[in-house]
Amino acid sequence: MKQSLAEIERVQELLKNSPEGLSIKEIAALLEMNRNSVAKYLDILQAQGSATTHRVGTSKIYHFSRRLPEQAISGSVPGLSLFWTRISK
Repeated sequence: MKQSLAEIERVQELLKNSPEGLSIKEIAALLEMNRNSVAKYLDILQAQGSATTHRVGTSKIYHFSRRLPEQAISGSVPGLSLFWTRISK
């Protein structure tokens, strides 16, 4: 588990230092990591609000983010989930 946390931090630091964004393939090559592991770590970072993605052709490009995930605030503000669901439709 400690190794996974260290690798997630490596991915996050690379994204912080790459404002143009990177694909999973690029991250895996730069960090000499398995592509599937990188994809898993990026999913974790996205769930935490620490990474965002957009598509360029068939590739997903990942960027560092400082957003709060919806789950972090939805439980602390009554009715927010209902409100968010209504405006996002």
